[in-house]
Amino acid sequence: MPQLPSGRHVAIDPYPLLELLDDSDNAANIHKILPIDSISKMMDWLLVAYFITPEDAHGKGIDPKMGEGSLTPPPGLVYMRTGFTLSRWDELAVDWSKEDRTAMMAFLSEPRYLDYMEHRLMNVKQRQQRILSSDSVTTKLLAGMWMAGIHPAQDENHQTIWGEETLLEWDTYDMLAALKRIVAYMVTHPEIYQEHGNVFDRASGMWQMFSGHHPFLRQLFTPDISVRDVAKEWREVGHLGLLSAEKQAWFHNQMVIECTNLCNLAGETLEKNCPHAFAILTLVSLSPAGVKST
Repeated sequence: MPQLPSGRHVAIDPYPLLELLDDSDNAANIHKILPIDSISKMMDWLLVAYFITPEDAHGKGIDPKMGEGSLTPPPGLVYMRTGFTLSRWDELAVDWSKEDRTAMMAFLSEPRYLDYMEHRLMNVKQRQQRILSSDSVTTKLLAGMWMAGIHPAQDENHQTIWGEETLLEWDTYDMLAALKRIVAYMVTHPEIYQEHGNVFDRASGMWQMFSGHHPFLRQLFTPDISVRDVAKEWREVGHLGLLSAEKQAWFHNQMVIECTNLCNLAGETLEKNCPHAFAILTLVSLSPAGVKST
């Protein structure tokens, strides 16, 4: 909580971050919490506040609530939020003096500030771990979607099913891309393959059958391309929609069975070694079709 050369008192208010973390069980917040992996990203959830005299505060909408753990305000001053996050403090400071801006920049490099931010980031990481290890079906689903790089409502090629919970229905291309990534990984990592030989033998056999009938599945991809991007490319060239409705349904249902089987029998191994593919398997296995296939 620095006092700048002009006499201006500036404070960092963690109130929005604390509210977000306290409501981490809310499904709407999972995609907000999981991306916070650095101090710079956390700055979007911290506010810049002023401490000003009651006279200066007249008509400025003083908010008496301060974040838990905040320092005691200076005597005779009241707390006022600026409406700017810490990541945008330079916009707030556009009319500050050069000396004030320099002092603020120096404060943001001080050990006490960095220690404070590291402590807050540790709290975020603890809450993230709680989300990722949750037993809630909805939380697992949304965390898996985040790992797979998709927001619940971002892709028009996927349908949302409304029931007691909101679930994302993955299409056949997503499941094929996940299966390809897993089979390719097992081929180059025999030590992992040996952990679940029978399971991966089946997956490899199914992949050979699918790719034998559909040439687009033989397309090569480098390991750095995401599973979602592979599915996107295949969706443009695969032409599975030209199959009869009966064949499309069989293909889709068979892929649900294979993905659910892999998730149930080798999930822990795949989560460690093929996390993005595993995320798709998780979503499939938790979907109504996946639950029905078990």
